[in-house]
Amino acid sequence: MAQSSKGPGNVHAMAAFGMLALLVLAMLAISVLPHAGYLSVPALTGKPVAVDEDTFPDEGFRNYVATRIDLNADGYLSDDEIAAVKAIGRYDQGTYSVTETGLANAGVRSLEGMSVFYNLESIVASGNDITDFDMSGNQSLRYVDLRDNPSFSIGYTEGNAGAQLLVSENYDFWGDTGGLDIVVVEE
Repeated sequence: MAQSSKGPGNVHAMAAFGMLALLVLAMLAISVLPHAGYLSVPALTGKPVAVDEDTFPDEGFRNYVATRIDLNADGYLSDDEIAAVKAIGRYDQGTYSVTETGLANAGVRSLEGMSVFYNLESIVASGNDITDFDMSGNQSLRYVDLRDNPSFSIGYTEGNAGAQLLVSENYDFWGDTGGLDIVVVEE
């Protein structure tokens, strides 16, 4: 007499396998979801990012990208060029002295397009006319110098919590900054 493969032992084994598969899928989802914002970064799609007015509307920022980041000057940013951007200027975190000027005093009004640089950790954009600063697309960003900018709005996410934001004594900005380390630097 042949035995059925649908006996109670096999049903339990199949149920256990199904639960294990669901557990693996859940763990995968949990590990990927915090990085889901990066999945929309054009560089990660394998397509080059144009250094143009659509991607970087501000002329000053676009010129910086074209001359300092687009290393082969082809008008496009490759995956490697984008991944290499960890700083657009730097400052000493203890003294707040600028060590690399980045976009300081560059006549920049907007940093739209900054989110393309998903590895960006530091930006110096002091002495400009920036009125809107959104760092929510830059989860690696930890050091921001916006001294001597007019009133500006700020946007960030939990991923930016603890980031240091340097501002001037007469700073004025809108937005919830409770999760940021605001440092008022006396001139």
